[in-house]
Amino acid sequence: MCELINRLEELYSNNLVYRTIIVCDDNNLDKYNNILNNNNYTAYILKDYDNTIEYDSLDVRIFLIEKERFIKFINAYIYNQNIVDEYRGYFYNSIIIQLDNGNIGDVLEIKKQYLDISSNNNDIII
Repeated sequence: MCELINRLEELYSNNLVYRTIIVCDDNNLDKYNNILNNNNYTAYILKDYDNTIEYDSLDVRIFLIEKERFIKFINAYIYNQNIVDEYRGYFYNSIIIQLDNGNIGDVLEIKKQYLDISSNNNDIII
């Protein structure tokens, strides 16, 4: 079984998770979407933030996004939602950073950037 599926199953077994964003290497969306589909998971692929989409209303538990788009997307989402109450939740509550290169520096940088812009630091990030 794929490492990503193992991480998802561990996350869902040990935490109360509503929606998950999976951050993957650029150009690997199709690869991970296929892995998820083959294991009975459905994903919504995020591109650039679109203020006409009500992300809270989408009937999906997993979102996929390339690492180069992730911080820009989150910045736009937070800005456009006018989220000022730190207790108001986002449309997700967990993030998995799944990079094939295994570079821990890249993972730590993504986490740092996310925590710098997010007022909701109760999200599960693995």
